[in-house]
Amino acid sequence: MSSIDNTRVSHKRPFAVPAELFPFTSRWVELDGQPIHYVDEGTGPTLLLLHGNFMWSFSFRHLIQALKSDFRCIAIDLPGMGMSGKPHTESKNTDWYSLEAQSRSVEKVVEVLELKNLTLFANDHGGPIGLGFAARRPELFDKLFITNSWAWSNEQYPATRRWSQLAPKIPWLTHKLLFRKPQAWIFEPPSELKIPGVWEACTAPYRTASDLTPALVLAAQLTKAPKYFDALNTNLERLTTKPVEIVWATRSGGLFPEFVEEQHFLQRWKTLFPSATTTLMPTIGYYFLSRPPLVLLDRLRHFAA
Repeated sequence: MSSIDNTRVSHKRPFAVPAELFPFTSRWVELDGQPIHYVDEGTGPTLLLLHGNFMWSFSFRHLIQALKSDFRCIAIDLPGMGMSGKPHTESKNTDWYSLEAQSRSVEKVVEVLELKNLTLFANDHGGPIGLGFAARRPELFDKLFITNSWAWSNEQYPATRRWSQLAPKIPWLTHKLLFRKPQAWIFEPPSELKIPGVWEACTAPYRTASDLTPALVLAAQLTKAPKYFDALNTNLERLTTKPVEIVWATRSGGLFPEFVEEQHFLQRWKTLFPSATTTLMPTIGYYFLSRPPLVLLDRLRHFAA
């Protein structure tokens, strides 16, 4: 993956989503023959929204609706996820799905759209992907808004290490466990999953175990991308002069309680960015993106304005 077709292309949605759930215009950029889906809503300072694993831009639906009157919201579907193309189904090539490749793809989309003065919204895997880009191209970013995420290998955390090593080896079982019924879909709150069409929209990109390949490759990157994380950590010093806001959910939940334990990830962020403003959300669990708490929206609105 090296060239870039500097074009915005027309493309048909690969699956239907009710307009009342996702009332946004779908747009695509073509990278090396692959359609990369994004939404571009609102006007004002630009927010770059990068989703986490097993998700897509649909997860930002409420956040975009709440902020598009004041901000330009750009939400990109990572290659292989959401409504973006799935290169592995054509060539069996999974190189697109590493942290490095995903980060480079986001960078290329930003170049095509000629975006600058960005506020990065870093959440879950979107954190290391977006921060890798920001650290390479700090001149394009004004501010960093960090929620529950990381910028380092998870090798030292037992639960995530086991998940990273095991899940890619059993795609059929992982798919069965996550997709057997709405109640098993942990990436949305139960109140959202009761809304007709939400579960179908969340899982439409991942109907088969093969469709899950990009997510499982990304899961493996938690522990199998030491060079990427080493480079990211080295380059993070380029971002230390940027304004940083940290808003952190601290209630245990999601796949791994390790993800929200303050003494692990949050403390590392505070060390990296000692001047950052930090807001804790003690009643909120890890997977809050699709129903963003008011405190998060308020802090983001104030910070990015």
